[in-house]
Amino acid sequence: MCKRMLKKVKIMEEEDRRQRSRRVLIIGVDGATFDIIKPMMEKGMLETFKRLIENGVHGVLKSTIPPASIPAWQSFMTGKNPGKHGIFDFMTRVENDYHGRLVTSRDLKAKTLWKMASLEGKMCIVIGMTGTYPPEKIKGVLIAGMMAPEGAIYTHPPELTEALNRMGYVKFVSPSEVKDDYELYKKVLEMERTRTKVATKFMREQEWDLFVVMLIGTDTVQHELWAYRDLVESFYREIDAMISQFVENAGDDVDIFIVSDHGFGEFRKYFYVNVWLHQIGLLKYRKVNMDEEGSVKLKRARGKDVSFLYRVFYKLGLTQQNILKILKTLRIDWIRKYLPENIKKKAYSLPQTNLEIDWENSKAFLSSFFGTETQSITINLKGREPKGTVSPEEYEALREYIIRKLKEITDPETGEPIVEEVYRGEELYSGPYADNAPDIIMRLRDGYKTSGSLTPEEVVGSVEKIFGRVKGSHRQYGIFIAYGPDIKRGVEVRGAEIVDIAPTAMHLLGLPIPEDVDGKVLKEIFAEGSEAAEREPKFVPPEYYDRKEEMERIRERAKRIRKKMD
Repeated sequence: MCKRMLKKVKIMEEEDRRQRSRRVLIIGVDGATFDIIKPMMEKGMLETFKRLIENGVHGVLKSTIPPASIPAWQSFMTGKNPGKHGIFDFMTRVENDYHGRLVTSRDLKAKTLWKMASLEGKMCIVIGMTGTYPPEKIKGVLIAGMMAPEGAIYTHPPELTEALNRMGYVKFVSPSEVKDDYELYKKVLEMERTRTKVATKFMREQEWDLFVVMLIGTDTVQHELWAYRDLVESFYREIDAMISQFVENAGDDVDIFIVSDHGFGEFRKYFYVNVWLHQIGLLKYRKVNMDEEGSVKLKRARGKDVSFLYRVFYKLGLTQQNILKILKTLRIDWIRKYLPENIKKKAYSLPQTNLEIDWENSKAFLSSFFGTETQSITINLKGREPKGTVSPEEYEALREYIIRKLKEITDPETGEPIVEEVYRGEELYSGPYADNAPDIIMRLRDGYKTSGSLTPEEVVGSVEKIFGRVKGSHRQYGIFIAYGPDIKRGVEVRGAEIVDIAPTAMHLLGLPIPEDVDGKVLKEIFAEGSEAAEREPKFVPPEYYDRKEEMERIRERAKRIRKKMD
């Protein structure tokens, strides 16, 4: 009897130990693609990626549609589609205005993986994730990523901000603030090295169950420097070395995920959506005076202060559009290709045009409160838009007409369609916030990207004519790699989606999963006989974590009251 009890106690202690030691490390590599990684591996490079792939599982990871960093990272961190978490883009609507504002973490309507883990008593460290400002309170540490304003407190706990600033911690490097390509590369690399130093320090010195760190530099480097394959590959080698440090410092008992929010590829041509809508009679322009309040408001809404110099350029007729026409007339527009980067950046600071959209006479426009990566068109609907022109009765017929016409657009050079697929918002998204989705979402063919510019004379235009080289843009499929004691070895998985990461990580951590997640637990990645494979995922009603959070607030209030009484 006594032996049986001792054996039972030993089994319980072992199970408790396994529960305590189960940890998950997630490394986000923004925009990482197997189209770069695998050819480099074949050339004997990227030893860490190679080791993790050969000794773990890997496969392409389907992003959101569109494959934009926001909403993709929000779907990663919640396991839900934008119709449930409420964020569709970097920008969101502002009431009674045609120009949106940047989203913040307060716009996220679903709980994050780390918040749910915290409510279940797990210690979490989250570093650099896009869209996490202002930082939410979790059990552990959260360092917000890009979009945190300069001078703001971007960490939880708050006192960590000052310490990171002293270390030279950088949240994001803006290409517009760097004079040339090589300086951009160096600044982005230094940002990631500092972030890696901070992350590994936390790994070694803090207790944690869930650790999430994001390396954002791959996105910037690929967008801006895609034409320079040597620099792109050099940066991937640096990322490979950083991942090696994370793996080494995490320990042997950790299950590791490496994920990207989308893939990447060559970007050669713009689709000027507003020019096209103008040509088919659905969008009108009007000439503006830079002194008009509306024009100043327009520029500021896009994050560009209208300076005195800007106004002078405009009054002299020095817009980007007019200078381009002069160069074409002189037949020297080719010279832009050879101008130094700092000269080009100054030229781009000129007023772009003396035109803006005539809202009162337009029926549709490239969504001004969503980014160009979102590739969406908004109907100028009465009752929803400030100066709506399309009645609810006309809405569906107009939307159908635009969708049909989009499918007919071809590249004048190749004769091939440029639009891969077109969706209505309700076809992609479901949930309480699906009505906030764009009216029409496009998925362009690889190599094309939308632009809202009003200045071009053509509907499809070359990127090289503007920048002097090709650039990089997002693709639908990113990367997924899993490695660790609970993970199979040397297996390629298919069908993984970005919404699957949160529920799969929650299962590994032993956390109950909300029933309303859109993602699935990727059971096929678990090693046969592992604890994760043998245990069934536990699902709970969506309000489970709401009740947990309310109890946490009650406990916090009680603590404050007791402190005052003492």
